[in-house]
Amino acid sequence: MVSLFLAAFDKTLLIPAVGIGGVAIYFAAKSLFGKRRAGLIESLAHKSGFTFRREGSTEDEELLARSCLGIGRYNHTNNVMEPPSPDDMRMRVLDYAYSFKTGNYLDTATQTVVHVQSPRLRLPSFLLRPESSLAKLGQLMGAEDINFADAPQFNRMFLLRGENEAVMHILFAPAVIAYCEQLHGISIGGAGDAFVVYRDRQLAAVNDLPERLAEAKALALRFVAASSQMTPLSA
Repeated sequence: MVSLFLAAFDKTLLIPAVGIGGVAIYFAAKSLFGKRRAGLIESLAHKSGFTFRREGSTEDEELLARSCLGIGRYNHTNNVMEPPSPDDMRMRVLDYAYSFKTGNYLDTATQTVVHVQSPRLRLPSFLLRPESSLAKLGQLMGAEDINFADAPQFNRMFLLRGENEAVMHILFAPAVIAYCEQLHGISIGGAGDAFVVYRDRQLAAVNDLPERLAEAKALALRFVAASSQMTPLSA
């Protein structure tokens, strides 16, 4: 039974617990899953020559907040894995948990997040999310959805909000748009010298974490190239 719970948690599904015994099994399975996942990520980090922090630092959480990921309440980071990076680009992948209100109750979601920081990035404040996301219902940043006349597929796939539409058209250059179109369910939030990449409420399998880092690095290189086309005033 515990293995069934672990499989369910790995897909970020909640299984209702019935009765005291069910509740006990639920939390035992959740604890076991958390310990098992932390151990696997730590092992992967050591094999890859990455640093590992079981609990996120204040710096981790502050950096995420500055990168437009200050969603939900009681935010918490853990299982932080950071590859060795050149001075001009720092990356980390981590588990990010937050609470949100559902009716009269608080629910919790966990997702894998990659954070990228580089002095070569000069990003306007923006948030890109799947078009089908609940974000479509809100007025994020007080702006309308930004579309591109020559990118109908991108327009159908994503909702893009930003503080300066003209600058967003520079940042989301054809190379950025084409790459985003390859990434199913991706969300990106950025500002200044950093951005985050995640799939809403999806916790990546441990073996997929290197791929998530590679995705973020590819995006970073494209954003850097686009940033170089911005004037200081537009950035």
